[in-house]
This record gives sequence, C-alpha cells and structure tokens, in this order.
Amino acid sequence: MSMNAKKPLSFRLATAEDVDQLVEIEARAGDVGWGPKAFLGEIEQQGIDGAYLWVLTDDETDTAIHAYIAARISPQSHTDDLEPKLDILNLVVDLPYRRQGLGRKCLQTAVQAGLRAKANKARLNVRKTNAGALAMYQGVGFVITRVRKAFYSTGDDAYELELGLLGAPDSF
Repeated sequence: MSMNAKKPLSFRLATAEDVDQLVEIEARAGDVGWGPKAFLGEIEQQGIDGAYLWVLTDDETDTAIHAYIAARISPQSHTDDLEPKLDILNLVVDLPYRRQGLGRKCLQTAVQAGLRAKANKARLNVRKTNAGALAMYQGVGFVITRVRKAFYSTGDDAYELELGLLGAPDSF
C-alpha cells in the first residue's frame, strides 16, 4: 500500500481512545517497551508535571495515527541544576510512514514545547542498533553523551543523547 507523504497531518494530544492503535503501532515497530497501561498513564498525566503524549494524525479523519511522541518537561531534581529539561520518552513512526520526515516533525513539536517552557536541553535514549533513529537525532544536532548498558528490557544497550536548546532555532 502506497502512503502519500503530502497528506495533511496535524498533532493533537492523545486520548484513551488512541491506546489500542498506539499499542499496535509499537508492536509493528518491534518495540516491546510500552503497553496499554504505560500509554494510559501518560495520557492521564498530560498537563501534570509537564507530561505530553502527542499523536500525529491525518487531518481528514483525525483518527489514523501515523506517529507519536511522549515527552516530559521537568527540572532535573537530582542535581543542583533546576533548569527545565525536555525528556523524550518515546517516539515511534508507524512502519508505512517511515522515511517521510515524520519523526523529525515529532521532535519539532516536543522541542517547541520545551522551548516554551524555557528548557535548556533535550535528552533521549535510543537503541545502539537503531541506526536510522540515531542518524535522525544526530542530523538535528543531538550528540551522544554516554552508553547505557542493558538499558532496555531486552538487554539492548542505549545511547543517551542530548541537544542544547539555548539559542536553538524555532525549527530544525
């Protein structure tokens, strides 16, 4: 099935009605990290503690989810640095829509929210084996800060990446 990259898309906050589709997208992507409870927890936390779960949908029906991103904006309470940080918790583009710039659009949405909250950096983790995602993140300026051994439940290692937001442009 051919997907049209030019189809109008827009972001909205996820709702409980989206959970089944989010779980299906994650399963198709081969990611085993989040299940229904995790998605519902993020949806319930939206607006509290800087939590967001955005879905990128088609404008025609507003129900066909192409991608999603979960993020939190919060101070780094375990250090003396209390400046807000943007933590990207999960970003998945559904398989038929990959390599169309949708992951980058998701990042732009989260980074804009971080900038509005005066976050000074964005952070995320990515599997060391996920070359496509790593290339996208590095392509927009994220840098590897460390390796996190056996970070994922599968035992996979992760790269931790950061992007400085001070003076960042409005878009990538």
